[in-house]
Amino acid sequence: MPGGSLTAIGRARRGLPKQVRGLALAGDYTHMPSVNGAVASGIAAVEDLLTAKGHATT
Repeated sequence: MPGGSLTAIGRARRGLPKQVRGLALAGDYTHMPSVNGAVASGIAAVEDLLTAKGHATT
């Protein structure tokens, strides 16, 4: 990964809307650029959608 990539990713994330009704973004580019980051962002996206629909998450 080229130098400055994590800084650029963080800057891009801050520029994204916090919420768009019915839309959840997931992928390593939204968290940490790795498989673990992709999984963590997917879990967070599902939890956000479920919470928005009024479902409890653990």
